[in-house]
Amino acid sequence: MSATGQRRAGPAVAALVLAVLVALLPAGRGDAVANGGRVAHPERTVPWVVTLYLGPGGGGASPEDLVCTGTALDPRTILTAAHCLEDLGADKLTVGYGGATLAAQQQVEVVAQAMHPAYDPWRVVHDLAVLRTAAPMAIDSFPMLPTAREAARARASSARFTLYGWGDVLSGRVTGRLHLARMANRSRQAKRIWGSDFGYKRQLGAGRLPHSATKSYPGACAGDSGGPLVMAVRAAPVVVGVTSYGVRRCGAASPTIFTAVGHYTGWIRETAAALATSEPLPADPAGSGPLPADPDLVAGLP
Repeated sequence: MSATGQRRAGPAVAALVLAVLVALLPAGRGDAVANGGRVAHPERTVPWVVTLYLGPGGGGASPEDLVCTGTALDPRTILTAAHCLEDLGADKLTVGYGGATLAAQQQVEVVAQAMHPAYDPWRVVHDLAVLRTAAPMAIDSFPMLPTAREAARARASSARFTLYGWGDVLSGRVTGRLHLARMANRSRQAKRIWGSDFGYKRQLGAGRLPHSATKSYPGACAGDSGGPLVMAVRAAPVVVGVTSYGVRRCGAASPTIFTAVGHYTGWIRETAAALATSEPLPADPAGSGPLPADPDLVAGLP
């Protein structure tokens, strides 16, 4: 699946737009977790980091089939990015899980899906979607959604995260394996780049300063869209972000932008319940419209 289009830069980046083009992290084959590391035995350590790809299932997926990454919240509920569902037409999504590689994964079709009602593909805000699978996935552990306290902690300058994503490595070599990167809160830097398009409550900016020797800058890239940004709380995984967009050149010194899950926890739970019971999908009036920056929060950002 091809890239969904360029990401519009905010006014603060006008002087840089010719040098750095910005895009949604495309749904499709590409580099995953730039300058990250491979996850050993993901089917045991993080079985809830799943893949999304086009097709009816029935066989092992290849990197060419990859659409996005996702997070299993329970045996039949997947959290991902809304832009992963754009332009699908009659194509069906399939979830891959339970394998150390794409080719070894089990598969289950998606039978219901919902994008956030306020999702804006131009500004790329409220970039969330919930999916329901045709049958339960054989996964025995899941991450948690953040409490209000944990969501606030994720927005602090001291917050530390782990990004997960499937796909190629930065060199372009196809691996079909899950990768991770350790990241820190970089929301203030994101605000400088994206201006009013970046909202402190509804989004998180995360990245890491380059290693002094390698000059590498970890971040998300194509194929990582919809995947989880995780914060450890008493050694338990809490999904605080969903990978949304970043600069087109993977590994550049710019933060990846994530939808802040804590701002949408109610909508996520209500939507998952509605998809399970075929009830009408919920609205989320609190999640739509502009969100002004909190001065107290801004003061605490790096």
